[in-house]
Formats: sequence, structure tokens, C-alpha cells
Amino acid sequence: MLCAFSSDYRELYKADIYRTLALPNDHIVHFRYKKKYVDDNILSSPDEIIGKDIVIFHSPNNDGTSEGTTLNNISVRKAKITKSYVSEDTNVFHIYMQLKDFCNVTIDTNNPPEKQPKQKFLSDLSCTEKPEEKNWQSRVEKIAPHFSDLTYMYIKGLYEKTLWGEKLISPSVNDCKTFSSYKIKHGTKYSVNISIGNPQEKGQGIEIDKNKDILTLNCINPLTSSAQFDDFWIPLSIKSLAANNQTSLVKFKPLEATGNNKYNEYETTLEFDLKLSLHKAAHFGLLATMAAAALIIIQPHDPNDIKPETWEIIFATLLFWFSSGALFYWFNKK
Repeated sequence: MLCAFSSDYRELYKADIYRTLALPNDHIVHFRYKKKYVDDNILSSPDEIIGKDIVIFHSPNNDGTSEGTTLNNISVRKAKITKSYVSEDTNVFHIYMQLKDFCNVTIDTNNPPEKQPKQKFLSDLSCTEKPEEKNWQSRVEKIAPHFSDLTYMYIKGLYEKTLWGEKLISPSVNDCKTFSSYKIKHGTKYSVNISIGNPQEKGQGIEIDKNKDILTLNCINPLTSSAQFDDFWIPLSIKSLAANNQTSLVKFKPLEATGNNKYNEYETTLEFDLKLSLHKAAHFGLLATMAAAALIIIQPHDPNDIKPETWEIIFATLLFWFSSGALFYWFNKK
């Protein structure tokens, strides 16, 4: 298996693992490696690994010393490689991975040490996948002893409310395969399904930051729970739009008890591409046409007529009443 490792040598590396645990399926994560930490076969042909599956590992207890020491590698999640290259400007190897299922994978003992951390952090290794303990909760419990006392989260997805129930919305990925966002429409109701975990019972919750003038998230803030693990459905809707297309961010950040913003590195962001609803515009056009038709109906068709027929008055009145009432309803409902 192709394996990508992120150690705890720097807070940024731990934050990469936190976001790998937190983001929904199909979202993109971006890892960076110095060339000396990338397997030579991958480094020589970075394009050949695009489209292949990869396993993301956390490698704790890396204090930067004892170069040949083998670290304890904890599997987190599977992913698919969408882009990889070496930057000509910085000489850094970049790899973009589209997140998939959580997994329980161990590194086999027959792998040469020079292809494993701390020698290499991106390599092709012989591994064994286990069928048990491969959900999000089990991965958090494996990772938690190597992190500070914080609240973990898993944003399981964005759902659209339809007549047939909740419909999962997949994030869109741009042409470069390096970015993902949600496309949502004004006038439609959505909900965010999120799990939070506090295995050490010392986390202070998840703070949610959004544009209050555009988006509404109906939940307590910060998001907390008295249970070690809990699930939430958070209603989301668009308040208003000043243009046909707008972009808005929602940021999720674990809180630190002392309030010194220690966990700023761990901030996880969802981007929303907001659009005015064509469905709503079509309703407006139809109802406005019906109101205009009501006025036309009561106009005399014969110059000799003084007033319209009684049935025409009744029909036009009902038509105008329905169209004007429907316009009021459609453009004032939440």
C-alpha cells in the first residue's frame, strides 16, 4: 500500500491528522514533504501515483532525535491521490488526497527500515488491513493519548431536506483536483451531520464561526456534549444573498481551556458556494404571470361592453388572490 505519514514533530503535522479525522468523505487534504522524506520511486515519477489509493498514518513520539528509530504508526483513514508534484520554486513534494473510509492497517515487519519513518514519510509498504476497530470512534481513541486534551469532531456530511427525506450532498472538486466545496441554494433547507468526541473528558468543545449575515446554523456554540461521543444534526440555511453567486466559510475549531488559542492550527473549514435558486425564480415568474393574466381577464373584450361578465370577475379575483398570496408565501418563508 502507498502510505503517507504525519508525525507529531510539529503542531502543523498533528493538525493535518486532526483534519483528516474531521473532514467528510471526498474532501481534499494536502500534505507537504521535504524530498528526502519521499521514497525514491515516488519522487522520480509523481504522476504515476495519481488515482491510486493511499493510507494516512499518524506517527507519534517523534522528537527529532534518533534518526533510525522506528515510530509507532497508527492508521487513520484511506484516501485517493488526486494530485502530486514537486514544486520547482520550493523543492517541496506536494500530495493532495481525497478522503475515504477510516481504516485499521498495520505496517508489516518485513519492510526495510529505510523506507519507514523516520527515514521516509511517503512510501510504498507491505501492510495488513484488519476488519475490526476501523470506524471514526476507534481511530480517535487510538490517537487521543498522543494529543492534548481537546474535543475531536467528524463532519459526516451535508444533507439537503427533500420530500423523500435527507439527501447527502457531495462536495464538488475543482478542475485541478486540489480543492472542494459545497454548492447550496438559497431557499433550500440543509443540515450538517457531525459527531464529536471527548474521550479524555477534558475538551472544551467545538467553536463554530460563520458569516452571521448570510448563513444560519441553529445549534449551541461552542458545540459540547456531556457524553464521550455524541452525534448532532445542525440545521443550516441561507439568510440572504446580495448577488447570484457568493462564497461563505464555516470554521470549526476545538477550544483550549486557558483561552490562549493554542489550537488555531486545528481549525477545519468548510466552504459553501451559495447560489440563488432557479426554482424560486421560476415560481416568481409563474405567479407574476398569473397575476397579470387576472388583470387581463377582467378587461372588456368588446368595446360595447361596459363591464366584464360575472364569471370573469370571480375567476380573475380568485386567480389574483391565489397568485398574490403565493408570492407572499414563497418569498417570506424560511
